[in-house]
Parts: sequence; C-alpha cells; structure tokens
Amino acid sequence: MSWLAAVVLLGSTLLGSVFQGGDLAGRWTGAWTLPGGGARDLVVSIEPAGEGRFAGTAVSLAGGMQSQPLPSLTVKGDVVRFEPMVGHERFQFRGKRSEDGQSLSGIVSGDTIETAGVFHLDRHPMVRAMPDHIVYGVDIPVSVDELVPLTVYLHRRGDDWLAEVDFPESGVLGYPVDVQGTDGVLMLTLPSPGKGDPVSLTMQPGEPTVTGLWGRGQRVRVVELERGRATPTPRPQVPAPPYPWHEYEVQIESAEAPSLSGVLATPLGRPPFPLAVLVGEAGTDRNSTIAEHPSLLVLTKALTEAGVATLRLDLDGADFVSRRRALRRWMEWVAVSPEIDHRLVALIGLGEGGSIAARHVAAFDEGVTALVLLSAPGLPGRIIESMRLRALLEQSGIEVGLLPGVISAHDAYLDLAIKNVHADALSASAKAWLGAQRAALGIAGSPPDRDVKAAVDQAMDPTWQYWLSFDPRMTMPRIRGVPTLAIQGDQDPTVDAAANLTALVDAARPRGVSIEPMLLTGLNHRLQPVGQRGGAAPARIRTTIAPSVLRAILEWLKPHLIRSSTPSPSIVPAP
Repeated sequence: MSWLAAVVLLGSTLLGSVFQGGDLAGRWTGAWTLPGGGARDLVVSIEPAGEGRFAGTAVSLAGGMQSQPLPSLTVKGDVVRFEPMVGHERFQFRGKRSEDGQSLSGIVSGDTIETAGVFHLDRHPMVRAMPDHIVYGVDIPVSVDELVPLTVYLHRRGDDWLAEVDFPESGVLGYPVDVQGTDGVLMLTLPSPGKGDPVSLTMQPGEPTVTGLWGRGQRVRVVELERGRATPTPRPQVPAPPYPWHEYEVQIESAEAPSLSGVLATPLGRPPFPLAVLVGEAGTDRNSTIAEHPSLLVLTKALTEAGVATLRLDLDGADFVSRRRALRRWMEWVAVSPEIDHRLVALIGLGEGGSIAARHVAAFDEGVTALVLLSAPGLPGRIIESMRLRALLEQSGIEVGLLPGVISAHDAYLDLAIKNVHADALSASAKAWLGAQRAALGIAGSPPDRDVKAAVDQAMDPTWQYWLSFDPRMTMPRIRGVPTLAIQGDQDPTVDAAANLTALVDAARPRGVSIEPMLLTGLNHRLQPVGQRGGAAPARIRTTIAPSVLRAILEWLKPHLIRSSTPSPSIVPAP
C-alpha cells in the first residue's frame, strides 16, 4: 500500500548498549536536515530492555528512512548515538540531551556527505497513555480499490490537541502527527515520502460518527470515522444489520418441484423498484460467501443505495442444471411480484452463476433488461482445466520438453471423464497422467493410490463432468437484444481471465450481441484487489469487492436499469 507498507512497528525491541545516564526512554520527534536539503521528519523511540539496557527504533517518512531497529544505539550519560540506514546508505547521528531533558540535538554525518547535517528532537508524550483520550477508527482509501485501517488517538490539553495514529495493517503504531485546530475542527498532518505534499486528515471530534476529509493536494476523499473503534473492521464493506434497506424472506412452494427460498431486498422508498437477480458462485450460500466475504450482500448494499432491489437465492446445494431450472422458477415469480418494475430487471451472475444467468437469457429472452457476468467462464471447463495445469507446471520450472506429454495424458483423462467411462478405465488414465506429471517434476515412484482414487472420484462427479463439457461459446450467440457487461480480473488464478473474456466477446459479437468487456488490473477471481502479483489468500483480503467494480456495474446499469442517477455513498470516488 505505497509508502505505508514499508513502515513497521515503531515500538520494535532490539537490545542496545548499556544505559549509563539520565532517563532518555520515550518517543522523540522532530526533524533532520542535510546541507542543501529541506527538513525531513524523524521519530526515534528509546525503550527500556531490562537490566539498565535500552532498545531503539527510528523512522523518517519524508526522509526515506524506513522504520527500523537500531542495533547501533548507544546511550552514555546524556549522549545518544545511532546509525540508521536510508536506502543503501548508513548515516551517523550523534546528539545530546538538553538541560531540561525535553529535547535532543546533534549532528548527522555520512560517508557520502562532506559537510555534517543537523537534527533536533523533542520528547513527545504518548497520547494513548493519557487519561480521557479519544479514539477514532476509519478505513482510509489509499487508492481506488484499497482500504487501509487507520486509528486516531486524540487528547485535548487546554486549547491545544495532541495526536498519534496507528496503521495496524502495516504495523505502524503510535506515530505522532502535527495537529492544527480552528473552531473545533482539527487537521492532522503526516509527512509524505520524498518531496510530496503532506497527507492530512480533517475532522471535528465529538460525535460517535464523524465525517472527515483524507488525502493530499487534489486527491481528497470523504471518510467516516467511528468513535471508540480501536480495532480494525475485518471486512469494512460488509454491512451489519439493521440494514439500510428492507428485506423479505421469499418461499416458492410446488408439489412437482423442490421448494425454493431466497431474500428480496428493496430500497427505502415506494415500489415498484428495478430489480437485479443475483446468482452466486457454485457451492456457496445466498450471499456467495467465501472466506467471510459475502460478495452478493456487498453488491446488494451498493444496488439498493442506487435505488435497485435485489433478489439473492439459496441455490448452494444444487448442481448446474438444477440451479438453472430454479432460476427459471424465480424469474416466473419476479414477473408477478407487485414490488418489482417488470420492465427493469437485470441478471447478475458471479462465476458459475454467470453461466447460469447467460443460459437463462439465451433460452428465455423475455423479462430481462440487462445481463452482467462477473468472472464468468468463456471457455469449456475442459480447456480451462488444461490451461490451469499448464500454468501450474510452467510455474514449477518443469523442463519444457516434458510438458506436452503431461498435458496430453491429462487431456486424455478429461476426455474419459466427460464420456463417463467405467472406473477401471478412469483409474488407468489417472495413473498414467499422475505418473507422467511426477516423472516430469523429478519425483520418483508411482503415484500414491489415494491420489489416483481422488482423481477417479472427481472424474465420476456429475457436476464436474458437466463443468468440463459445458461450452459458454455456444450460449453467447443466443443472447440477443439483451445488453451484456462482462468483467474479469487479470489476477484470476481460477481461469485465464483474458482468454475467457476474449472467448465471450468472440462468440457474442459476430451474432450481433451487444457485449462490453472489462479486464480490470490487480483483481482476483472474486474481483478483490490483490495487486499485480496476486496470490493473496481471500481470508487476508479486507476488501470484498473492489470499489472500481461496484462503480463500473452501477455506471453501466444506469441507462438500462437505474432510474435515479444519485451517486451511491458506498462507492469510493475515483481519484
């Protein structure tokens, strides 16, 4: 997360030299300056480490000094020496405490500077240790898609205020900040890396929830600070009941078919409402929850704030065909619901839910105004599985000449699975594929029986067989008269996002289907921000759906579905 990711715990402990003088323990803040350069912030912490020994850390955000322990720290009397690193260069700081013990001043030298610089630090009280201090928590939008938890500690001392902040996700704890107050409005200022403008947070403390401004220069965003929230919210986008919309449990009973259940969420206001029917990923609940990320609940919040009702369905235990038939029954219910504007109905599908939504539109083109496919496959499962194995083997460093043999054996195994052949034939094929793979990876011996059995069991699973054989390219040409939005993240480890998106478009456009593709950078299969390296475990990601995705969906739906263009307060504005 830019410069914050480099800053670590200010209170890190590393044993320094024996303390021989007065009490220098505490936090010291100020600035250091080199000849010909401007002042740069500096924070030094000196802490007791037992038996008269001390430890220290130092950090300078604007000065490029990452937070670091100070193994070189020596304290003799009132004299302190330490040697932090700035990039690849080591600097020597030597200072002495003032007579009143509240400041520390000295010189800065280094191997590459001819004339010494200077530094000056003042003892800074620890706000969180003061009685009657105030705590506010907020999720700061440091980029279009990234929310970072920030905790602010405030203490009023007469007409002045003291403040320090924590960025818990980065390990930055107790960083002192400058505070300017006017008529009860506070502006907290943090240094910015290099020569950038300072980052500021403007707020008026007092209420349980405070609206503030965060940012620098032209990049300022509105944020809401919650009083008493010292611990970050694990899932900041996930709404908590009571929800700011109405919810109704819906049941569909039938003597000829299984009962269906779902939940209709309607905006605050008068019906009828536009509707988005949300179809989640296979094997998930009505919110398409994975790793405590209820994607469709977060999408419901954004849509209802924009004036659109949503219908979330309980289809977690059904296979592809059963889910498709259930969606048909739900759409029949939608057509007669008095709370729905039947002229304005969209289908939004996530993952396999996108394939089910597309199949419905292809078969029954009435009653659907727009279609949104989120991380939906564009190629048959057989091809996706083959591409996935190839990518994994290439990442493992397998010898290029051995790769075709492994892929060929794997493709033969997939072909037999699609044909639903006898278990003995599947077992022989699975053993041949796994054996070729082990040999190519330099692993001796035959594949374990448990691995062969697991491959056979998977190949005999009807749901997996359907996934292998289902071809979205046969569905897309039949979606006529229904505009379609297809969004993929380029860091999707489940499918090759670019290849699948291209397949959807190439199958749709030649037949006159209106489709708008979006390949968004730095997003995974769940459309969460993971950067350009990807690989982050879903449980460790705080963002449930990237705000850029929510914004793209709402903007695209406006001409098709949304009657009011009032912006949604849950969407982070673009910088």
